[in-house]
Amino acid sequence: AMSCDRTAAHNDYALQEGQECDCPFPGLTETNPFPNSRQFQWCRQLECQWTTVADELSAYLKRQDSVESWRTSSTKLCSDTTGFTKLILLDDTATPTDDGRQYFPKTIAVLQSIVGNHLAPRPVCINHQAPHSGLAPHSDNMNFIWTCHLGIVVPPKCSFRMHVTQPTLLTKCWNPGELVVADTSFVHSTVNQSDESRYVLSFAIWHPQLTLQEHRDIIRIHETLQDLS
Repeated sequence: AMSCDRTAAHNDYALQEGQECDCPFPGLTETNPFPNSRQFQWCRQLECQWTTVADELSAYLKRQDSVESWRTSSTKLCSDTTGFTKLILLDDTATPTDDGRQYFPKTIAVLQSIVGNHLAPRPVCINHQAPHSGLAPHSDNMNFIWTCHLGIVVPPKCSFRMHVTQPTLLTKCWNPGELVVADTSFVHSTVNQSDESRYVLSFAIWHPQLTLQEHRDIIRIHETLQDLS
């Protein structure tokens, strides 16, 4: 059930310009395409551990069979995912994959110990964007979780774009060791205009206005919908 105080303050399902969500969670008044990462006490602590992720990724990329585990993205939400692949470390139940368990144990331990119960039930991945490619504008269609990217390998000319008002774009550039937080219910796109690959650690967190009970309720609703599908 939703917090009574928040419902009384904002009891509609209104979305901001540039935001797309079929079933928005009501009453979330904190809407910003790029929320300030510094509002989270764990942000700086995680950034200080970025070389742990970088070291495990570097070792993994040297393996001859590493290419087999990268998955192409196929989603109806995005019309063009050319050049985008991901390596899943934790599935959406927080269970480590074989690659995560074997090659990224320190990354998983760091994320779970520092971010903890802020983590939303979405896969934790290393996202790879090939040179001269990008994701087409799209919305992730959920306003109750935020997407986090920790820059790992970031060449120049790589950016995360929010299509909030046409033709104006809000743009963030990833940097190694820096956390970018994004509300990806806003229409967004990515671009890598460099000659090198870009890698970020990608995970999701709950919208900070949600209560722990609301976390449980959302999970239960989604589990029920999955059972019915």
